Amino acid sequence: MDYSAAFALLDAYVNAIHSSKPEALNELFTADGTVNSPVCGIKPAKQFYYDWLKEIDSVRITVLNKFINPDNPHSIALHITLHLVKNNNAVDFPAVDVFELNGTLDKIKTLTILFDKSILAPRSKEQKLT
Repeated sequence: MDYSAAFALLDAYVNAIHSSKPEALNELFTADGTVNSPVCGIKPAKQFYYDWLKEIDSVRITVLNKFINPDNPHSIALHITLHLVKNNNAVDFPAVDVFELNGTLDKIKTLTILFDKSILAPRSKEQKLT
């Protein structure tokens, strides 16, 4: 199976995250696409990215690995490091984004984001990152 469309979609996803434009991300999802996050639960993708990008100052993703499920080629994952900045506080943490793609591998149906949400817990002044 040719995964070039799927990998192009993942590259477009990373670029859209870096653009901080919810509309760029929404174009990558099916009309009924959803995001499941440890913090927000399941939301329509359009609402999730609008809310999330409004809350943070900036975000960068470093892709460490790409995985394809050999038993389900529509399931692909990115192992990433996420760099978030909010209110002049920065945090870097590992995460895995698991994508369920449509039949032609060119749109995201569901995205499940996996990370330890305790990383985002409020920090004391001594622990804050700048």
